[in-house]
Amino acid sequence: MHTLDASQLDHYAAKGYLVVENVLSAFELQELREVTDSFAAQAGDADADRRILDIGEHNGSPYVRRVKSPHRHHPVYDATVRHPRILDIVADLLGDDLRLYGSKINLKLPSGTGDAIQWHQDWGFYPHTNDSLVAVGVLLDDMTEENGPLLVVPGSHLGEVYSHNQGGRFAGALDHTQIKDMLDNAVQLTAPAGSITLHHVRAVHASGPNRSTGARRIIFQNYAAADAWPLVGCGAPGDRHLCAGGDWDAYQDLLVRGQDRQVRLAPVPVHLPLPGAQDSSSVFTTQSGADKNYFASFGAME
Repeated sequence: MHTLDASQLDHYAAKGYLVVENVLSAFELQELREVTDSFAAQAGDADADRRILDIGEHNGSPYVRRVKSPHRHHPVYDATVRHPRILDIVADLLGDDLRLYGSKINLKLPSGTGDAIQWHQDWGFYPHTNDSLVAVGVLLDDMTEENGPLLVVPGSHLGEVYSHNQGGRFAGALDHTQIKDMLDNAVQLTAPAGSITLHHVRAVHASGPNRSTGARRIIFQNYAAADAWPLVGCGAPGDRHLCAGGDWDAYQDLLVRGQDRQVRLAPVPVHLPLPGAQDSSSVFTTQSGADKNYFASFGAME
């Protein structure tokens, strides 16, 4: 029995993205905010674990801009990647057998401290043997036009697979000058806190800086059909030990629903993210190697 209705399924199939409101309860939302605040409060701690926290700086003050693989570091986050309603929705798109590929929290603080994320396809970071993968964004705050919402190009998941290399290395970003006409069709995904967004692994997307007076925090939980096998690495940077030949039990623990499946090969183009970025510790450091910065160049979608 489907959680999503026919119009939602058709929209995702055609556009490559979806917004579903009122997925989390008020209690779940408050609990996630409190735990996230506890991680953010470590920004100025000299002993903060940089393997978990990506820390930026604004006007001389440090701030946490990403929590890496949060499901590994707090039970509240682990419960969220296994949230029954979220998994029901993902199962409608990918089938009943699901594996978590990775998770992260992006924290865009107010008044310009929230970093932009350049145009890219998740497929450029983690290609698999098939493209039955979806990224779920769990909104801890309202996502508005002012606070750096997710931007998606409708239907781009059905089109070209782009190289994310610039300057001879993986930069985790598209050359936006080559797809400028396509970006004119981008839509902003806005929704209240407690909602989720979903976008296909090949959807071209980005997000601008936060220009509001409030925070914009999103947990991204990436899911793959159990028959999709990663071609490069296995999991987020902090989870590389989960590759074949590594900790198999830990990898199997990421099977969050259903059962394991035989690997399925699909004729999907791939640009391997190689040679690797000079610094791949986060998307921000990876994209700093890009030759062109869309948001700095055009101030688009501000």
